[in-house]
Amino acid sequence: MANNLTLDKTLDFFRAFKGDEITFETSHCGNYTDLHSEIHGVGPTSLRVKVNPSYINPDCVDKDNMMDVSIDSIRTVLSKNTPIELYEIDGKIETLRGFILKNKMYFTPSEQMALENLLRKMELFYSEVLLEGNIDSEEEEKEIERNRFKSLFLNL
Repeated sequence: MANNLTLDKTLDFFRAFKGDEITFETSHCGNYTDLHSEIHGVGPTSLRVKVNPSYINPDCVDKDNMMDVSIDSIRTVLSKNTPIELYEIDGKIETLRGFILKNKMYFTPSEQMALENLLRKMELFYSEVLLEGNIDSEEEEKEIERNRFKSLFLNL
């Protein structure tokens, strides 16, 4: 992963949520940049993607036409702007914290600072949402507008 890991791809990964769409390219599985495929899940270092059915006989997919796309394979992520839940942000914070520690050597000092700044913004955002009283343990988690989350990526 390290050879093609860039700040832009990393930021796209941390902006992505289930339901968004992606184009990607891997050296061992081919080029999937002509059509968007749907993201079905977000893991610690990869996106679980349902490959667009218009690709004939795609490489590296399982029986459900799914594959895991690593951060360095991301070309574009198209946000569907669907609302997100607080637990998804909490997961992104933990993943970003681990990612920063594990991958320091792949980023310049200014890129590293941008990732650390994003982590601080996410932590502050998470605290603010909790303080707003949007989340009540007695009721289901309320949805958070995606644009509020996406604004964290500005001015990094």
